[in-house]
Amino acid sequence: MTVVVLGAGPTGLSSAFKLASLKKDVYLIEKESFTGGICASFEHSGCILDLGPHRFTPHTKEIYEFVKSLAGVNLLLIKQKLKVRLKGKFLPYPISPKDIILSLSPLVSAGYILSFLGSAIAPGKKEIKTYRDWVIKRFGKNIYDDIFKPIAMKTWGMDPGDIDSLLAEQRISMPGVKDIILGMIKGKNKSDFQEGTYYPAGCFYYPETGIGNITSSIERSIRQDGGKTHTLTNATGINLHPEKRAVESINIEKSGSRETLKTDFLISTIPLPVLIKLINPAPPDEVIKASKELKYRSLILLYIIARKSFVSNCIGHYFPEKEFYLSRISEQKNFSEKTVPSEKSVICIELSCQKDDERWNQSDESLFKKAIKDLEKSGLLLESEVESFFSRRIAHTYPLYPVGFQKNLMTVLDYLKGIENLITNGRLGLFKYNNLHHSLEMGLMAADHVLSGKPKEENWEKMTKIFDAYKMIE
Repeated sequence: MTVVVLGAGPTGLSSAFKLASLKKDVYLIEKESFTGGICASFEHSGCILDLGPHRFTPHTKEIYEFVKSLAGVNLLLIKQKLKVRLKGKFLPYPISPKDIILSLSPLVSAGYILSFLGSAIAPGKKEIKTYRDWVIKRFGKNIYDDIFKPIAMKTWGMDPGDIDSLLAEQRISMPGVKDIILGMIKGKNKSDFQEGTYYPAGCFYYPETGIGNITSSIERSIRQDGGKTHTLTNATGINLHPEKRAVESINIEKSGSRETLKTDFLISTIPLPVLIKLINPAPPDEVIKASKELKYRSLILLYIIARKSFVSNCIGHYFPEKEFYLSRISEQKNFSEKTVPSEKSVICIELSCQKDDERWNQSDESLFKKAIKDLEKSGLLLESEVESFFSRRIAHTYPLYPVGFQKNLMTVLDYLKGIENLITNGRLGLFKYNNLHHSLEMGLMAADHVLSGKPKEENWEKMTKIFDAYKMIE
Protein backbone atom coordinates (compact mmCIF):
# COMPACT_ATOMS: atom_id res chain seq x y z
CA MET A 1 0.00 0.00 0.00
CA THR A 2 1.21 3.51 -0.90
CA VAL A 3 0.05 6.51 1.14
CA VAL A 4 0.85 10.17 0.49
CA VAL A 5 0.61 12.56 3.44
CA LEU A 6 0.37 16.30 2.71
CA GLY A 7 1.73 18.48 5.52
CA ALA A 8 4.35 17.44 8.10
CA GLY A 9 2.85 18.97 11.22
CA PRO A 10 2.13 16.72 14.24
CA THR A 11 -1.00 15.21 12.64
CA GLY A 12 0.69 14.33 9.36
CA LEU A 13 3.81 13.10 11.13
CA SER A 14 1.96 10.73 13.45
CA SER A 15 -0.02 9.27 10.53
CA ALA A 16 3.17 8.71 8.54
CA PHE A 17 4.90 7.29 11.63
CA LYS A 18 2.34 4.54 12.19
CA LEU A 19 2.06 3.63 8.52
CA ALA A 20 5.83 3.54 8.02
CA SER A 21 6.30 1.43 11.16
CA LEU A 22 4.06 -1.18 9.52
CA LYS A 23 6.17 -1.02 6.35
CA LYS A 24 3.67 0.80 4.16
CA ASP A 25 5.11 2.98 1.40
CA VAL A 26 4.77 6.51 2.82
CA TYR A 27 5.54 9.83 1.13
CA LEU A 28 5.43 12.84 3.47
CA ILE A 29 5.18 16.11 1.53
CA GLU A 30 6.06 19.40 3.25
CA LYS A 31 6.38 22.83 1.61
CA GLU A 32 8.62 24.26 4.36
CA SER A 33 12.29 23.42 4.84
CA PHE A 34 11.50 21.72 8.17
CA THR A 35 8.95 19.31 9.62
CA GLY A 36 6.83 19.79 12.72
CA GLY A 37 4.53 22.59 11.54
CA ILE A 38 4.03 25.11 14.33
CA CYS A 39 5.26 22.46 16.80
CA ALA A 40 8.83 22.86 15.56
CA SER A 41 11.94 24.31 17.18
CA PHE A 42 14.93 26.03 15.61
CA GLU A 43 18.36 27.25 16.65
CA HIS A 44 19.34 30.92 16.79
CA SER A 45 22.32 32.57 18.50
CA GLY A 46 22.99 29.52 20.65
CA CYS A 47 19.31 29.18 21.68
CA ILE A 48 16.72 26.51 20.89
CA LEU A 49 13.45 28.34 20.26
CA ASP A 50 9.91 27.12 19.62
CA LEU A 51 7.48 28.55 17.08
CA GLY A 52 5.40 30.04 19.87
CA PRO A 53 4.62 28.49 23.27
CA HIS A 54 3.72 24.80 23.38
CA ARG A 55 3.09 22.26 26.11
CA PHE A 56 2.51 18.53 26.09
CA THR A 57 -0.59 17.66 28.13
CA PRO A 58 -1.47 14.04 27.23
CA HIS A 59 -5.09 13.06 27.59
CA THR A 60 -4.88 9.32 26.88
CA LYS A 61 -2.52 6.52 27.83
CA GLU A 62 -1.77 5.85 24.16
CA ILE A 63 -0.57 9.42 23.48
CA TYR A 64 1.40 9.60 26.73
CA GLU A 65 3.20 6.33 26.01
CA PHE A 66 3.67 7.19 22.34
CA VAL A 67 5.66 10.34 23.16
CA LYS A 68 7.48 8.72 26.09
CA SER A 69 8.68 5.96 23.76
CA LEU A 70 10.23 8.33 21.20
CA ALA A 71 14.01 8.02 21.00
CA GLY A 72 15.87 11.00 22.44
CA VAL A 73 12.83 12.68 24.04
CA ASN A 74 13.35 13.56 27.71
CA LEU A 75 10.14 15.02 29.16
CA LEU A 76 10.40 17.52 32.01
CA LEU A 77 7.48 18.13 34.36
CA ILE A 78 7.00 21.92 34.50
CA LYS A 79 4.88 23.98 36.86
CA GLN A 80 2.51 26.10 34.83
CA LYS A 81 2.76 29.74 35.86
CA LEU A 82 0.84 32.30 33.80
CA LYS A 83 -0.12 35.89 34.57
CA VAL A 84 -2.57 38.38 33.11
CA ARG A 85 -2.20 42.15 33.36
CA LEU A 86 -5.37 43.73 34.65
CA LYS A 87 -5.93 47.28 35.93
CA GLY A 88 -2.17 47.87 36.02
CA LYS A 89 -1.31 44.70 37.95
CA PHE A 90 -0.23 41.17 37.07
CA LEU A 91 -2.63 38.55 38.44
CA PRO A 92 -2.26 34.74 38.31
CA TYR A 93 -4.09 33.14 35.37
CA PRO A 94 -6.68 31.63 35.46
CA ILE A 95 -8.03 34.43 37.65
CA SER A 96 -9.85 33.43 40.82
CA PRO A 97 -12.27 35.51 42.93
CA LYS A 98 -9.63 35.48 45.68
CA ASP A 99 -7.03 37.05 43.35
CA ILE A 100 -9.50 39.73 42.29
CA ILE A 101 -10.39 40.66 45.88
CA LEU A 102 -6.80 40.72 47.15
CA SER A 103 -5.17 42.45 44.18
CA LEU A 104 -7.63 45.02 42.83
CA SER A 105 -9.40 48.02 44.35
CA PRO A 106 -12.57 47.29 46.36
CA LEU A 107 -14.75 49.05 43.77
CA VAL A 108 -13.31 47.12 40.80
CA SER A 109 -13.33 43.85 42.76
CA ALA A 110 -16.96 44.30 43.73
CA GLY A 111 -17.91 44.97 40.11
CA TYR A 112 -16.18 41.81 38.91
CA ILE A 113 -17.54 39.59 41.65
CA LEU A 114 -21.12 40.83 41.28
CA SER A 115 -20.94 40.46 37.51
CA PHE A 116 -19.34 37.04 37.90
CA LEU A 117 -22.01 35.80 40.31
CA GLY A 118 -24.75 37.43 38.28
CA SER A 119 -23.84 35.25 35.30
CA ALA A 120 -24.58 32.15 37.38
CA ILE A 121 -28.09 33.19 38.37
CA ALA A 122 -29.11 34.88 35.12
CA PRO A 123 -31.95 33.10 33.25
CA GLY A 124 -30.56 30.52 30.87
CA LYS A 125 -33.16 30.93 28.13
CA LYS A 126 -31.13 33.22 25.86
CA GLU A 127 -29.72 31.35 22.89
CA ILE A 128 -25.93 31.31 22.92
CA LYS A 129 -24.83 32.14 19.37
CA THR A 130 -21.67 34.20 19.67
CA TYR A 131 -18.34 34.29 21.50
CA ARG A 132 -19.69 37.30 23.39
CA ASP A 133 -22.84 35.45 24.50
CA TRP A 134 -20.85 32.43 25.71
CA VAL A 135 -18.27 34.41 27.70
CA ILE A 136 -20.76 36.75 29.38
CA LYS A 137 -22.95 33.80 30.40
CA ARG A 138 -19.93 32.04 31.91
CA PHE A 139 -17.93 34.91 33.42
CA GLY A 140 -20.10 38.04 33.50
CA LYS A 141 -19.99 41.22 31.44
CA ASN A 142 -17.29 43.05 33.43
CA ILE A 143 -14.71 40.31 32.96
CA TYR A 144 -15.77 39.96 29.32
CA ASP A 145 -15.26 43.69 28.71
CA ASP A 146 -11.87 43.89 30.44
CA ILE A 147 -10.27 40.53 29.52
CA PHE A 148 -11.95 38.39 26.92
CA LYS A 149 -13.19 41.02 24.48
CA PRO A 150 -9.86 42.86 24.01
CA ILE A 151 -7.88 39.59 23.81
CA ALA A 152 -10.31 38.30 21.17
CA MET A 153 -10.02 41.53 19.19
CA LYS A 154 -6.22 41.31 19.28
CA THR A 155 -6.11 37.61 18.42
CA TRP A 156 -8.79 37.24 15.75
CA GLY A 157 -9.23 40.81 14.55
CA MET A 158 -13.02 40.54 14.92
CA ASP A 159 -15.64 41.79 17.36
CA PRO A 160 -16.61 38.84 19.61
CA GLY A 161 -20.23 39.57 18.80
CA ASP A 162 -19.45 38.45 15.25
CA ILE A 163 -17.56 35.28 16.26
CA ASP A 164 -19.33 31.93 16.58
CA SER A 165 -19.73 30.63 20.15
CA LEU A 166 -17.97 27.40 19.10
CA LEU A 167 -14.66 29.24 19.25
CA ALA A 168 -15.18 30.06 22.92
CA GLU A 169 -16.20 26.48 23.68
CA GLN A 170 -13.07 25.09 22.05
CA ARG A 171 -10.55 27.72 23.16
CA ILE A 172 -11.45 28.83 26.70
CA SER A 173 -10.45 26.36 29.41
CA MET A 174 -10.60 28.85 32.30
CA PRO A 175 -13.27 27.65 34.80
CA GLY A 176 -16.52 29.60 34.86
CA VAL A 177 -18.37 30.69 37.95
CA LYS A 178 -20.42 27.49 38.23
CA ASP A 179 -17.27 25.36 37.95
CA ILE A 180 -15.54 27.41 40.63
CA ILE A 181 -18.48 27.19 43.04
CA LEU A 182 -18.70 23.42 42.57
CA GLY A 183 -14.93 23.21 42.91
CA MET A 184 -15.00 25.08 46.21
CA ILE A 185 -17.64 22.67 47.49
CA LYS A 186 -15.45 19.72 46.43
CA GLY A 187 -12.29 21.32 47.80
CA LYS A 188 -10.61 21.99 44.44
CA ASN A 189 -8.34 24.93 43.69
CA LYS A 190 -8.23 26.71 40.36
CA SER A 191 -5.24 24.77 39.02
CA ASP A 192 -7.11 21.48 39.41
CA PHE A 193 -9.34 22.38 36.47
CA GLN A 194 -6.50 21.59 34.07
CA GLU A 195 -5.44 18.40 35.82
CA GLY A 196 -4.82 15.41 33.57
CA THR A 197 -4.59 11.72 34.31
CA TYR A 198 -0.98 11.67 33.19
CA TYR A 199 0.32 14.87 34.77
CA PRO A 200 -0.28 16.61 38.13
CA ALA A 201 -2.62 19.57 38.52
CA GLY A 202 -1.11 22.87 37.44
CA CYS A 203 1.72 21.20 35.51
CA PHE A 204 2.60 20.11 31.98
CA TYR A 205 5.27 18.10 30.21
CA TYR A 206 7.90 19.71 28.04
CA PRO A 207 10.84 18.18 26.12
CA GLU A 208 14.19 19.22 27.58
CA THR A 209 15.47 20.51 24.24
CA GLY A 210 12.36 22.17 22.82
CA ILE A 211 8.93 21.11 21.61
CA GLY A 212 10.43 20.27 18.22
CA ASN A 213 12.25 17.39 19.91
CA ILE A 214 8.95 15.48 19.74
CA THR A 215 8.19 16.14 16.08
CA SER A 216 11.79 15.74 14.89
CA SER A 217 12.02 12.39 16.70
CA ILE A 218 8.87 11.23 14.93
CA GLU A 219 10.29 12.34 11.58
CA ARG A 220 13.55 10.43 12.21
CA SER A 221 11.59 7.29 12.99
CA ILE A 222 9.63 7.64 9.75
CA ARG A 223 12.85 7.76 7.74
CA GLN A 224 14.38 4.88 9.69
CA ASP A 225 11.33 2.77 8.84
CA GLY A 226 11.66 3.54 5.12
CA GLY A 227 9.25 6.46 4.80
CA LYS A 228 10.19 9.24 2.38
CA THR A 229 10.16 12.82 3.66
CA HIS A 230 10.13 15.56 1.02
CA THR A 231 10.65 19.09 2.39
CA LEU A 232 10.63 22.27 0.29
CA THR A 233 8.16 20.39 -1.88
CA ASN A 234 4.82 21.72 -3.13
CA ALA A 235 1.80 19.67 -4.07
CA THR A 236 0.62 21.11 -7.39
CA GLY A 237 -2.29 18.83 -8.20
CA ILE A 238 -4.47 16.03 -6.84
CA ASN A 239 -5.72 13.87 -9.70
CA LEU A 240 -8.98 11.98 -9.30
CA HIS A 241 -9.73 8.77 -11.19
CA PRO A 242 -11.72 9.66 -14.34
CA GLU A 243 -14.44 7.09 -13.66
CA LYS A 244 -14.72 7.13 -9.86
CA ARG A 245 -14.29 9.72 -7.14
CA ALA A 246 -10.98 8.49 -5.78
CA VAL A 247 -7.49 9.97 -5.69
CA GLU A 248 -5.27 8.37 -8.31
CA SER A 249 -2.09 10.45 -8.08
CA ILE A 250 -0.52 13.63 -6.69
CA ASN A 251 1.65 16.06 -8.64
CA ILE A 252 4.57 17.50 -6.68
CA GLU A 253 7.30 20.03 -7.48
CA LYS A 254 10.68 20.70 -5.86
CA SER A 255 13.33 23.12 -7.13
CA GLY A 256 11.69 23.15 -10.55
CA SER A 257 11.64 19.37 -10.80
CA ARG A 258 8.20 17.78 -11.19
CA GLU A 259 6.99 14.32 -10.30
CA THR A 260 3.70 12.43 -10.13
CA LEU A 261 3.16 10.03 -7.23
CA LYS A 262 0.67 7.21 -7.64
CA THR A 263 -1.12 6.53 -4.38
CA ASP A 264 -3.68 4.24 -2.80
CA PHE A 265 -4.60 6.79 -0.14
CA LEU A 266 -4.13 10.49 0.52
CA ILE A 267 -4.07 12.05 4.00
CA SER A 268 -4.15 15.84 3.83
CA THR A 269 -3.40 18.18 6.75
CA ILE A 270 -3.04 21.34 4.63
CA PRO A 271 -5.54 24.25 4.74
CA LEU A 272 -8.93 23.33 3.26
CA PRO A 273 -9.00 26.11 0.63
CA VAL A 274 -5.57 24.98 -0.62
CA LEU A 275 -6.70 21.34 -0.77
CA ILE A 276 -9.84 22.18 -2.76
CA LYS A 277 -7.83 24.27 -5.21
CA LEU A 278 -5.52 21.32 -5.95
CA ILE A 279 -8.23 18.81 -6.89
CA ASN A 280 -8.54 17.89 -10.57
CA PRO A 281 -11.14 17.80 -12.06
CA ALA A 282 -12.21 20.87 -10.10
CA PRO A 283 -14.95 20.44 -7.46
CA PRO A 284 -18.40 22.00 -8.05
CA ASP A 285 -18.57 25.79 -8.02
CA GLU A 286 -20.43 25.92 -4.70
CA VAL A 287 -17.65 23.92 -3.04
CA ILE A 288 -14.94 26.19 -4.43
CA LYS A 289 -16.91 29.27 -3.35
CA ALA A 290 -17.45 27.87 0.16
CA SER A 291 -13.76 26.98 0.55
CA LYS A 292 -12.74 30.55 -0.29
CA GLU A 293 -14.87 31.78 2.62
CA LEU A 294 -12.88 29.69 5.11
CA LYS A 295 -10.23 32.06 6.46
CA TYR A 296 -7.21 31.61 8.71
CA ARG A 297 -5.53 34.13 10.99
CA SER A 298 -1.80 34.63 10.46
CA LEU A 299 0.83 35.08 13.14
CA ILE A 300 4.08 36.99 13.53
CA LEU A 301 6.43 35.70 16.21
CA LEU A 302 8.79 38.44 17.37
CA TYR A 303 11.72 37.10 19.37
CA ILE A 304 13.65 39.37 21.70
CA ILE A 305 16.96 38.12 23.10
CA ALA A 306 17.71 39.76 26.45
CA ARG A 307 21.03 40.15 28.24
CA LYS A 308 19.67 38.85 31.55
CA SER A 309 19.24 35.39 33.02
CA PHE A 310 15.45 35.64 33.30
CA VAL A 311 12.90 38.28 32.37
CA SER A 312 10.30 36.79 34.73
CA ASN A 313 9.47 33.59 36.56
CA CYS A 314 6.46 32.82 34.33
CA ILE A 315 6.04 30.81 31.15
CA GLY A 316 3.77 33.52 29.78
CA HIS A 317 1.88 36.78 30.24
CA TYR A 318 -1.43 37.98 28.77
CA PHE A 319 -2.02 41.67 28.00
CA PRO A 320 -5.75 42.23 27.42
CA GLU A 321 -5.68 45.95 28.27
CA LYS A 322 -6.28 48.16 25.24
CA GLU A 323 -3.35 50.42 26.07
CA PHE A 324 -1.00 47.55 25.21
CA TYR A 325 0.06 46.62 21.70
CA LEU A 326 0.97 43.14 23.02
CA SER A 327 -1.55 40.35 23.57
CA ARG A 328 0.55 37.39 24.74
CA ILE A 329 4.23 36.74 25.38
CA SER A 330 6.14 33.65 26.51
CA GLU A 331 9.61 33.12 27.94
CA GLN A 332 11.38 30.13 26.41
CA LYS A 333 13.78 29.56 29.32
CA ASN A 334 10.94 28.99 31.77
CA PHE A 335 9.90 25.96 29.73
CA SER A 336 13.41 24.49 29.88
CA GLU A 337 16.64 26.12 31.03
CA LYS A 338 18.50 23.81 28.62
CA THR A 339 17.17 25.79 25.63
CA VAL A 340 18.83 29.17 26.34
CA PRO A 341 22.35 30.03 27.62
CA SER A 342 22.53 30.91 31.33
CA GLU A 343 23.38 34.57 30.75
CA LYS A 344 20.47 35.20 28.33
CA SER A 345 16.71 34.86 28.08
CA VAL A 346 14.35 35.01 25.10
CA ILE A 347 10.87 36.50 24.95
CA CYS A 348 8.52 35.39 22.17
CA ILE A 349 5.80 37.91 21.32
CA GLU A 350 2.74 36.71 19.38
CA LEU A 351 1.25 39.28 17.01
CA SER A 352 -1.87 38.18 15.14
CA CYS A 353 -2.62 39.59 11.69
CA GLN A 354 -3.76 38.67 8.20
CA LYS A 355 -1.19 37.60 5.64
CA ASP A 356 -0.07 40.62 3.60
CA ASP A 357 -1.87 43.17 5.78
CA GLU A 358 -0.16 46.25 7.22
CA ARG A 359 1.22 44.47 10.29
CA TRP A 360 2.40 41.45 8.30
CA ASN A 361 4.43 43.73 6.05
CA GLN A 362 5.96 45.82 8.85
CA SER A 363 9.69 45.57 9.44
CA ASP A 364 11.06 43.81 12.50
CA GLU A 365 12.41 47.17 13.66
CA SER A 366 8.94 48.72 13.57
CA LEU A 367 7.38 45.77 15.43
CA PHE A 368 10.14 45.85 18.04
CA LYS A 369 9.76 49.57 18.77
CA LYS A 370 6.08 49.10 19.62
CA ALA A 371 6.68 45.92 21.61
CA ILE A 372 9.55 47.25 23.73
CA LYS A 373 7.46 50.24 24.81
CA ASP A 374 4.92 47.83 26.28
CA LEU A 375 7.57 45.68 27.91
CA GLU A 376 9.11 48.75 29.54
CA LYS A 377 5.69 50.04 30.60
CA SER A 378 4.90 46.69 32.23
CA GLY A 379 8.23 46.58 34.03
CA LEU A 380 9.35 43.34 32.39
CA LEU A 381 12.22 44.45 30.15
CA LEU A 382 14.20 47.59 29.31
CA GLU A 383 15.43 48.38 25.81
CA SER A 384 18.96 48.70 27.23
CA GLU A 385 18.75 45.01 28.21
CA VAL A 386 18.00 43.85 24.65
CA GLU A 387 20.74 42.13 22.68
CA SER A 388 18.86 41.52 19.42
CA PHE A 389 15.49 40.71 17.87
CA PHE A 390 14.08 38.95 14.81
CA SER A 391 10.81 37.44 13.60
CA ARG A 392 9.21 34.37 12.07
CA ARG A 393 5.93 34.58 10.15
CA ILE A 394 3.26 31.85 9.89
CA ALA A 395 0.56 32.31 7.25
CA HIS A 396 -2.03 29.80 8.55
CA THR A 397 -2.33 29.59 12.33
CA TYR A 398 -5.87 30.10 13.68
CA PRO A 399 -9.08 29.11 11.86
CA LEU A 400 -11.50 32.05 11.88
CA TYR A 401 -15.04 31.34 13.06
CA PRO A 402 -17.38 34.15 11.98
CA VAL A 403 -21.04 33.48 12.79
CA GLY A 404 -22.36 31.19 10.08
CA PHE A 405 -18.98 29.73 9.08
CA GLN A 406 -20.20 26.16 9.64
CA LYS A 407 -22.40 26.24 6.55
CA ASN A 408 -19.37 26.82 4.32
CA LEU A 409 -17.31 24.30 6.28
CA MET A 410 -19.92 21.56 5.91
CA THR A 411 -20.26 22.25 2.18
CA VAL A 412 -16.55 21.56 1.78
CA LEU A 413 -16.37 18.58 4.15
CA ASP A 414 -19.48 16.94 2.64
CA TYR A 415 -17.83 17.09 -0.79
CA LEU A 416 -14.60 15.57 0.53
CA LYS A 417 -16.51 12.76 2.25
CA GLY A 418 -17.36 11.47 -1.19
CA ILE A 419 -13.70 10.88 -2.09
CA GLU A 420 -13.26 7.51 -0.43
CA ASN A 421 -9.46 7.35 -0.30
CA LEU A 422 -8.90 10.92 0.94
CA ILE A 423 -8.88 12.12 4.55
CA THR A 424 -8.59 15.77 5.53
CA ASN A 425 -7.31 16.06 9.09
CA GLY A 426 -5.69 18.22 11.77
CA ARG A 427 -6.25 21.85 12.76
CA LEU A 428 -5.91 23.22 9.24
CA GLY A 429 -7.55 20.29 7.47
CA LEU A 430 -10.62 20.02 9.69
CA PHE A 431 -10.80 23.73 10.65
CA LYS A 432 -10.75 22.67 14.28
CA TYR A 433 -8.81 23.95 17.29
CA ASN A 434 -6.64 21.42 19.06
CA ASN A 435 -3.47 20.99 21.11
CA LEU A 436 -0.38 18.92 20.31
CA HIS A 437 -1.70 15.83 22.07
CA HIS A 438 -4.95 16.05 20.09
CA SER A 439 -3.03 16.42 16.81
CA LEU A 440 -0.98 13.31 17.51
CA GLU A 441 -4.12 11.31 18.28
CA MET A 442 -5.86 12.57 15.13
CA GLY A 443 -2.91 11.41 13.04
CA LEU A 444 -2.71 7.97 14.61
CA MET A 445 -6.46 7.51 14.16
CA ALA A 446 -6.20 8.43 10.49
CA ALA A 447 -3.52 5.77 10.04
CA ASP A 448 -5.76 3.24 11.80
CA HIS A 449 -8.55 4.03 9.37
CA VAL A 450 -6.29 3.60 6.35
CA LEU A 451 -5.08 0.26 7.70
CA SER A 452 -8.64 -0.91 8.39
CA GLY A 453 -9.62 -0.85 4.74
CA LYS A 454 -13.17 0.05 5.76
CA PRO A 455 -15.37 2.68 4.05
CA LYS A 456 -15.15 6.18 5.54
CA GLU A 457 -18.84 6.29 6.37
CA GLU A 458 -18.56 3.05 8.33
CA ASN A 459 -15.30 3.84 10.13
CA TRP A 460 -13.64 7.26 9.84
CA GLU A 461 -16.79 9.34 10.22
CA LYS A 462 -17.59 7.50 13.47
CA MET A 463 -14.01 7.59 14.78
CA THR A 464 -13.78 11.36 14.37
CA LYS A 465 -16.77 12.11 16.61
CA ILE A 466 -14.23 12.22 19.42
CA PHE A 467 -12.67 15.34 17.84
CA ASP A 468 -15.81 17.34 18.67
CA ALA A 469 -15.07 16.90 22.38
CA TYR A 470 -11.54 18.34 22.14
CA LYS A 471 -10.96 21.40 24.30
CA MET A 472 -7.86 23.57 24.11
CA ILE A 473 -5.64 23.79 27.19
CA GLU A 474 -4.45 27.40 27.44
